[in-house]
Amino acid sequence: MKLPTSSMTPQFLTILSSILLSISPTHAASNITSPCPLLSTPSYGLTSAVFTACANTTIARPAAEIATILLDFANYNYWNTFVIVAALASSPVSTPPTPQFNGVEVGQIYNFTTQGLVPGGALTYSQELITVLPDRARAWSEMDRNYTMAWSSYHSGVLAEHVSIVTEIGEWDRKGKWRGSGQSYYDSWETYYGPAAVGAFEEVGPALETQFVVQGEDLKRWAEGAAAVGGEGY
Repeated sequence: MKLPTSSMTPQFLTILSSILLSISPTHAASNITSPCPLLSTPSYGLTSAVFTACANTTIARPAAEIATILLDFANYNYWNTFVIVAALASSPVSTPPTPQFNGVEVGQIYNFTTQGLVPGGALTYSQELITVLPDRARAWSEMDRNYTMAWSSYHSGVLAEHVSIVTEIGEWDRKGKWRGSGQSYYDSWETYYGPAAVGAFEEVGPALETQFVVQGEDLKRWAEGAAAVGGEGY
């Protein structure tokens, strides 16, 4: 969710999500026209889904590198013109530790600062709870070399989850060795849930769809540009 938000905790999010997901799917708006179909998310599926913003592109870099860029929140300001700041707000305290990927943990909350959603250049703010991270070992063993990550948010009755999947293009040879093409598919979407999501779509839906495309273009430019100069890009 990319709207102004008050503070939340994972426990609060869990309670609210259970309430929203108890709402009958028939409450979802039927008069919303979006270029994206309704897409399921890992945490909430399609129950009570109202609309989805999405983007996809092909990036000439291996999937692991793209996933690392997407989860390198501290450096979003270098390449992302939509989410211009992504700052760690809190980390979970759990035993055993939650899943991690390059220092990012499931259960962490990040404060996002975004632009391009409202007229006049005003910034918008949200808190994003990390819900899914890639499993490096599993990705290496899968035929499609798939890296999945997701984070969710809640504001003013609207629950949302943002999913990014990076799939490396290539094949396994007869000796069982992966032959990557050096390219990957990038698919990203955010699905909004609950009756209040109708108002959210009316307020920022078209702008959100535009910014998802812009973010994909930013990612492609950054990842491929970093490779062209032989560095990390920052």
